[in-house]
Amino acid sequence: MRARRPILAVLAAASAALLAPAGASAALGWHDADPGDAIPATVKLHDVARDDTKLVAVGREGEGAAATPAIFRLADGKWVRDKLSVDGVTGELLDVAANATGAWAVGERADGTPLVVNLTWTPPASTLEADESAPTDPSRAWDVVTPAAGVGSLRSVAASAGAVWAGDENGELWPLAGVATKPVSTPRNVPVNGLALTGDRAGYAVTDGGVAESRIFSIDSDRSAAPELALPETDGRSVVSVAVAGAHAVAVDDRGYWVRSPEGTWSRKALGADGTVLSDVSVASDIQAIAGQVGTDGTVWRRQSSSAAWSPEKVSAAPVNGVLAVGAENVWAVGDGGVVKRYYNAPDPKEPDPDPDPSPDPDPGPGPDPGPGPQPQPGPAPPAPCSCPTTTVPPQQRGDPTIYVVEPNRPRPRRGRPRPRYRPLMSGVAVRRQRGRLVITFRLRAPARVIVSAKRGRATVSRTPARALRAGRRRVVLAFTGRPPTALRIVVSPLRRARGGSAGA
Repeated sequence: MRARRPILAVLAAASAALLAPAGASAALGWHDADPGDAIPATVKLHDVARDDTKLVAVGREGEGAAATPAIFRLADGKWVRDKLSVDGVTGELLDVAANATGAWAVGERADGTPLVVNLTWTPPASTLEADESAPTDPSRAWDVVTPAAGVGSLRSVAASAGAVWAGDENGELWPLAGVATKPVSTPRNVPVNGLALTGDRAGYAVTDGGVAESRIFSIDSDRSAAPELALPETDGRSVVSVAVAGAHAVAVDDRGYWVRSPEGTWSRKALGADGTVLSDVSVASDIQAIAGQVGTDGTVWRRQSSSAAWSPEKVSAAPVNGVLAVGAENVWAVGDGGVVKRYYNAPDPKEPDPDPDPSPDPDPGPGPDPGPGPQPQPGPAPPAPCSCPTTTVPPQQRGDPTIYVVEPNRPRPRRGRPRPRYRPLMSGVAVRRQRGRLVITFRLRAPARVIVSAKRGRATVSRTPARALRAGRRRVVLAFTGRPPTALRIVVSPLRRARGGSAGA
């Protein structure tokens, strides 16, 4: 969570003047995580959070007194906008946190009163797909929660496995969920800009600063927060965000970062040159990330948890306000203009539609059936093994099968002409194990017939019927008994629509 000017000042100024495994040719780096532009450019995103199965970004849409809270969730690989249970709410959400039971976002309304919203996951997270693209119900609304008496405008929120805390503009820490029932007070009545929990009853809070004043506090739900900053800087910089993962605790102010030693003391180092403004920090077991801007360019600094060297990378032409470090090759960043970026091994980009057949069927019939879900279609028996072009996808995790994608009908180049670059029909193949079944996901460039067979050693232990599938992101579920298969063989053939017929789902 990062420091921000009080929203009333922002509104006044505005009135005067907005968990995908990689394919074989993956590219590690920063990529646009909203290629369909589902999040409008009029949205300013402040923060992003996730539990094991969901990814949520929050902020505001619009400017001035008419600005409205904005919440977006990643559902089935696409961003969807969520609604609030109450219509007509104005203001913005400044921070979001999630755990296995749900998500909480906090901020303030346009009139300066606190805003708290909550969404409980359903069905339970443990039954959902363990990646950011897990299916969600975009029709559900977030509950607008009435805060306790005395809560000021909220600046930060943090969640542990069994508790949720929020920090307000008056230096108070308020329990939103969990075992604690009473607030915790910091020694100073200044905004709590950031929170990080190390357990249900412990963590850190960071606040605005003054000359020679502490700005980092250890917190405990049974007593007041205690100053932890051993060497306060004399420039009075506000600490804007704090993050903890295991033994690693890092905080940032607008021009530097703070690291906590095993002995409990904090030391500061500058980061960036003139024109640098830092806004957020996130820490995982193997990676640390800081968000901010250099001039107007959104920038993220990354480093391994065991390293002292930061790698600054421009990720956007607009400021970056929030960052989420999930792993060394999985970092998210959000910011102004609806910016959502992700550092990861990107799968093959979506291929354009194939060139039209030079001699098309004069009566192609209706287009692909838009109905939901893959539908089994009758088809030929699985082909015998052949020396066909094959793409191998190695196991992503221990115990996963090796995947062999076979495309027996790849076109041959014409005699005397150079071999054209072939675009595979199937890309982005991944597999996930679920209690006696394998869920295989992939993308088809064009309609195709797909057959999946599973082997354990040399024995075939399961096979799906031939299925005619439309182009796009698809999945096939293959059931098995006994030990998981060690290999999958996927045969994919281009599908020509019959007259009066169509490709399946």
